[in-house]
Amino acid sequence: KTIMACLRKSDASPKNTFMDWDPNIDFVRSHNFFESSDIVIPHGNRFAIHHPYWFVAAMNPQEELEVKLHVSPDQGKSFRRSQFPYQLSERSYRVVDSKEGSVFVQVSHSERDTSSANVYMSGPGGHLYTLSLRSVVKDYRGLSDFEHINGVDGVYVANVIDNSQGDAAILGTLSSLFGADGAVTSMLPTKTKISFDKGAMWTDIKPPAKDSQGRVLQCDDCALHLNGKTAGYLGPVYSSASSTGLIMATGNVGHHLHGRQDETNTYFSRDAGRSWEEIRKGSYIYEFGDHGALMVLANNREATNTILYSWNEGLNWTEFRFWDHHIEVENIITEPTGTSQVFIVYGRRNDKGVLMQINFETLHERRCSGINAAGADASDYEMWTPADELRSGSCLLGRKVTFTRRKRAVQCFNGWDYDRKEDSQPCSCTRTDYECDFGYQVNEKNECERVPDMPMGGYGAPDDCAGFFSVSRGYRKVPGDACVGGEAELRLEPQHLSCPGVFGRTGGVLLAVVAALTTVMAVFTYHRRKEMGYNDPWRSRADCLEFFRSGVSLGGLSGGLGAYGHTQYTGLVDTGDLEDDDFGLGDDDDEAQVLGESLHEYALGIAQPPSHSSPPANPAPPPAPAADLISI
Repeated sequence: KTIMACLRKSDASPKNTFMDWDPNIDFVRSHNFFESSDIVIPHGNRFAIHHPYWFVAAMNPQEELEVKLHVSPDQGKSFRRSQFPYQLSERSYRVVDSKEGSVFVQVSHSERDTSSANVYMSGPGGHLYTLSLRSVVKDYRGLSDFEHINGVDGVYVANVIDNSQGDAAILGTLSSLFGADGAVTSMLPTKTKISFDKGAMWTDIKPPAKDSQGRVLQCDDCALHLNGKTAGYLGPVYSSASSTGLIMATGNVGHHLHGRQDETNTYFSRDAGRSWEEIRKGSYIYEFGDHGALMVLANNREATNTILYSWNEGLNWTEFRFWDHHIEVENIITEPTGTSQVFIVYGRRNDKGVLMQINFETLHERRCSGINAAGADASDYEMWTPADELRSGSCLLGRKVTFTRRKRAVQCFNGWDYDRKEDSQPCSCTRTDYECDFGYQVNEKNECERVPDMPMGGYGAPDDCAGFFSVSRGYRKVPGDACVGGEAELRLEPQHLSCPGVFGRTGGVLLAVVAALTTVMAVFTYHRRKEMGYNDPWRSRADCLEFFRSGVSLGGLSGGLGAYGHTQYTGLVDTGDLEDDDFGLGDDDDEAQVLGESLHEYALGIAQPPSHSSPPANPAPPPAPAADLISI
């Protein structure tokens, strides 16, 4: 079997620590359990597999802290070096998402990037990257606040450092930015952004109008900010592939994200992040079950012996006491698909681990019905279509997708064998279906402009150009986007230009047409002259010139075709126009007229036929009258 691994040279001594970059390590391939091996990526120190891509990070032996990323889309058969739009050093990488045909890579460009990193998004091949979001929050472990919303394509939530606060507020030591438990402190000015078009454009999250107690929230220019994976004990943004459009998170409404306990609350969205509501005061940990029909919460800021559960997506909550003793709840989990009604609550009590199983199957809720009549009053199911907040109409990633899911207010269970129905139709393309192409970035007008100091190489005709080549307008369709047609497609898709020079594909086709027409003309002229008793054109130079001069007048392509009355031709044009346009292209088409004249001059010369010529020694009988062209 084939084995691929990072292998240190046998005669090299190891580095001091495993995490150090080592120039003596290569990424190799072996077919015989390393009796021999081939180097695939020199100095490749680390690799990762995120279907369908393989990634290898290779260090620069001249600069040990600088690394380059190599990507394989074909399971290691071939690798290409990744290209980023900025001429910056690349210190470390982390693949944060590789769903839907493209890759999001977190890149640190400096040793100072201990608290944030840029996130780049690839095209379909996984190796050409454009900037998606700057200064995404990360922690000392390399984890970043960049989350894909499961169950709905193209929706992402991320936390970014607010650079408008100045360098003094965003730079500092690791200990000053993170608490002892890893939680982000208020010293880090952070905002939450959401994207509905796979990272092409980002916007603030609209805050709920009221809190969980019905009081109107009043805050000028405020947004909803949510905790991510770097928040330590606070609940992060969470979604499940089986719970279509449902998201839970903790956070606060304000100008920035902070960790103040009195303002951190638990929020819920049932439309993939377009709108949010506060469902509980305080911070909770949470889980979905039964395809989202069941929601379970537990207080994770203080010891408890109760949980809260809801069968109607947070409209009402029921408290359940699971033990006589209090525990510090760390998390609530269920089986990976999120279709079960059985949950595990785990935490600690007196420094010892505790596991509690909670089975909601014994509550005997009724089975949901009416899935084939979704939307009807008697049905427990509804039709729901996610939509991009940045565009009109119910489209997301270029298609209108309609899901069947349980209505919110009904109290019933789906069952583990529930099959979610889905229908998809393409939409017309708009600006939101496109991201900036490689070498371009979004400006303040939300337009894609060239990255400063970006080399011009690769934007003209390639050296091996054959026929046509493409020139980017600065945009490329978001990978996985299914839009069709529309004004944006005509305006933003790459231009397709003919290769320079006569012998591009267009020039080759033109020469082929000229050669074919010349050959046809010569054959007809030769047979016509043969019937009239003229000499063969190859007997002398004079006969050869006379052959071409008399081609038109003796039937090359004008009325002479009528001599072959036994052959039927389709009457495509009026024969009266042929004297002015030898190729029957018509006087009203200027381009065709020029083309016809140039081909005529190329094949026949510009000399007109003589007014009379010496008759042959044995004149042939006069030709038969020209026959009309017959349509078939």
